[in-house]
Amino acid sequence: MTATAEVAHDEPVWHKIVIRFATQVIRAYLSSHTYGTIQELSHSISQGPPKTLQIRRHGSDQIEEINVEDAKAVFHVNSFDGDRRRRDLRFHTHAPIIHGIWMRLEFYDGEVMEGITQNTIHYIVNPGILLYPTDPGSNNQLAYVMKRHLKDVQILGLRTPPSAEDGRAVPFVHLCKPRTA
Repeated sequence: MTATAEVAHDEPVWHKIVIRFATQVIRAYLSSHTYGTIQELSHSISQGPPKTLQIRRHGSDQIEEINVEDAKAVFHVNSFDGDRRRRDLRFHTHAPIIHGIWMRLEFYDGEVMEGITQNTIHYIVNPGILLYPTDPGSNNQLAYVMKRHLKDVQILGLRTPPSAEDGRAVPFVHLCKPRTA
């Protein structure tokens, strides 16, 4: 391995994040040196969120520490622009299979979002919910939502591993659908 390759390996990857507070939005970058890959970040956050994040604001080279305890949510995004005209789709036939609990979250400010969270105790006992988007066209890769900013949480279904008989994915079980006699 050459010295150049070693230096390039040590360079951090900067993940785009949006930190949404009640009165402001911060567009910034989170260094991979802090958490590694998005998958490693999701695993560490599912154990409990950090109180602060070291970020580099969009348009700046300065690293700063931001207290995220008062944030409404932290979004890991593909683009800082997003698409405000985009309407959320509620059912996605071409979505990747993510096993877990399908939830709809409503914030006190009226915003509604849906996603899948891991089927573990963490979404109950932690101060926030780690959410993977259900929409494959979403600008969000991952969101950590602080529960104290939520007005309502609905469990819409459960996505389970493939069945043993035929190896195909088991569809969502609609828990909110009334049973018929």
